[in-house]
Amino acid sequence: MMTTSDRDFALLLDELLASATIVDDQPLSATKVSVDYLAVADELNHISITPDEAVAEYHSLDEQTPPIEPKLEEIVTVGDLPSIEPEEIARELCIARVRVPHELDRIRRDFAFINHPDRVETWARSRAEIRMQIANQLIDDAKKRLAGSLV
Repeated sequence: MMTTSDRDFALLLDELLASATIVDDQPLSATKVSVDYLAVADELNHISITPDEAVAEYHSLDEQTPPIEPKLEEIVTVGDLPSIEPEEIARELCIARVRVPHELDRIRRDFAFINHPDRVETWARSRAEIRMQIANQLIDDAKKRLAGSLV
């Protein structure tokens, strides 16, 4: 009896095809694709291009391709970005009037829903990370103050 390592790969393929499922009452068979590599190589040998022609062709592609204009939404100035000033973020969070710690958890979730780096455009992610860090720190500080005032 032949072991798997003794079998020829072609024999193994033949056995697999012979045991393959029959589809529409027709046994599956391998499709042979024949490529005449010598004819293809012969065709490629008849194509001749000088290095100068290649360079000219390369540069002509640049001339044919229009420059990419930035989309209007991609043109952003620093003034358009949300603030990273802690005072502004604290006002945005409205944490000064919070009296119950579980409200701060809701505020954190609401702020993250709008400002989390995974939820903003790629060009604004680094700023969103900073805003989230500041907001988290402000909320954590507010929680500590509330915990201290409840004792």
